[in-house]
Amino acid sequence: MSDEIQIDRGIPLPPRGRITKYPWAKMEVGDSFLFPSKGAGPAAAAAKSACVRNAPKKFVHGKHNNQYRIWRTE
Repeated sequence: MSDEIQIDRGIPLPPRGRITKYPWAKMEVGDSFLFPSKGAGPAAAAAKSACVRNAPKKFVHGKHNNQYRIWRTE
């Protein structure tokens, strides 16, 4: 029958976990990065979300030289 579904073996599963474009996991206390946005709102939302997902790490955002930056504080 040509309509049968083919079974494949030996195909590895894709990596698990959330893919992020920001370096939350690599940051140490005192590290920061320039946030690629022109507004405080997206930077604030990213910092807040990172605090929730990466507890007990803490992140804050702020304006530095007319650009937005996110720092790891804890």
